[in-house]
Amino acid sequence: TIVATTYDLFNRKLFSLPKVMLLPMVMSRQPKMMAQIFPIIFFTDWIKGRAVSYMTNRIENLQKEVQDLSSIRSKVEAFDIKNAELLQRAGPGATDFTRRRWEELTVQVQMKNVVKEL
Repeated sequence: TIVATTYDLFNRKLFSLPKVMLLPMVMSRQPKMMAQIFPIIFFTDWIKGRAVSYMTNRIENLQKEVQDLSSIRSKVEAFDIKNAELLQRAGPGATDFTRRRWEELTVQVQMKNVVKEL
């Protein structure tokens, strides 16, 4: 929720302030160590940013695919319901085909939703 997120953010910033205040003292005592650590910190932050960006794009693509599949499924269901009488007259093969098609679309939507939630 928004309140929990805001509280966590405030809490992290508040308790990281003493660590930041120690940084100049550490830098003055250990300049060689700081010169070695800063590139690693920047590199890991860059890697994290790239990973988060990739995951965000992937989730957005999955959401779009889910919406597209749901739209297709709705259109197929509407068409089949509209033509239910013709399907019944066509015989059991047509109704089995229709049932399988609905199941396939539903399974695809559900699988993409599961992957998106991971």
